[in-house]
Amino acid sequence: MEPAAATKGAARKRRRRSRSPPPAGEGASETKLSKPRFGPGAGGTSCGWENLDLVLSLQGKELSLERKIELAFNFLTTESNRSSHGHRADTIQFLRVVSFIGNWVQSMLILPENSKNTSEPFDPVLDYRCWAILRVCIEKKPSISISLNLLKSLGRIARNGLTRVETGASYEDKESFELFEQVLDCMSMLFSVNTRTFFNAGVDLWASCAIEVIHLAQKVSLNERNGCTVLRNLGNCLLEQFSNFLRFYANPKNIFRTFVDRILDPLLDLLVLLSQANSVKHKKDGTMLKIVEEILSNGLFHPQHLSGYFGLKNLNKLSSAKDVKGSYHRHLFERFKGIKAENKAVMLAGFGYLLQLFVSRSGNQRGSLASSETSLQKGSEEPHHHRESLLKCLCSLWNP
Repeated sequence: MEPAAATKGAARKRRRRSRSPPPAGEGASETKLSKPRFGPGAGGTSCGWENLDLVLSLQGKELSLERKIELAFNFLTTESNRSSHGHRADTIQFLRVVSFIGNWVQSMLILPENSKNTSEPFDPVLDYRCWAILRVCIEKKPSISISLNLLKSLGRIARNGLTRVETGASYEDKESFELFEQVLDCMSMLFSVNTRTFFNAGVDLWASCAIEVIHLAQKVSLNERNGCTVLRNLGNCLLEQFSNFLRFYANPKNIFRTFVDRILDPLLDLLVLLSQANSVKHKKDGTMLKIVEEILSNGLFHPQHLSGYFGLKNLNKLSSAKDVKGSYHRHLFERFKGIKAENKAVMLAGFGYLLQLFVSRSGNQRGSLASSETSLQKGSEEPHHHRESLLKCLCSLWNP
């Protein structure tokens, strides 16, 4: 019995020794564990601790916002290629952290301007690293959720670009325009994986962004300086998405008035500016011109609007056209009257281009328009009636 008792006593001593702290200089210290690490790690456990360190650093209040952005940027820069070489568990962990960082950086980008802490004048919207971070997150996890309020941030980016152009910022300094390059890369990546990202945004949100982009486009469309190229490309990217938003909006009638009130005037100015730049030197602006024409066509002459325009041919018979007087289309004509009264020559020229767009769009939709014309005859008389209706509609545009 004594040997057995001795064996149990030795086992208890070994267990006590295993719980004792390691000698000085051995084992992991608390300082090392609490410090964020961005190395490749030796396995899933190490990767998990590194990710946890980063998440806690971003969630905490000890670090400045600029330092947090630096940590996230460094993490994605050094770790973005690891997921394709590591274990499956590491890959899952990495994608979870990517999702967290993507949501976190968006929360920084959509902060209202008046909510910035005065003691920290740093603005994340104007930091190229934030957009680089979001681009990598979209690239690594295309299903990441995107905030619709990001349109506000994009409007601020366009406004900042306009300020730089107007103040004569150094176009030769590539670093000063790296922000716009990163924003363009980020948006190009986003729209390549999800073309309908902002389709559910409200018209007011889109209009606020589009107005800023249109103002920027007016300054950079014919500007030959190197720095304006990326701004022009960014403008094309955002305006094209706005055109698609107008084209696929569920109820175009609901956005017609907002379009006329807020977007029509600056867009007509841009349309005339681009249309008159017919020299070979400015042929590169053909892309922007085409996009602007599509915006106007989708906003004013959407297929759901066209039948209402053709109904305006009875405007000279007001006694029998009470429904026409109440048509939302008349809001465009009221704005046209206002432009004539204000004697805005450029915008009046823009209405001439609008008539061309109307003829082109109505011609493409002749089949659907013909079915909506209750007085239309069958057979060979269809082209004649279509031309007659179109002529009367054009006359009503000038004298509604």
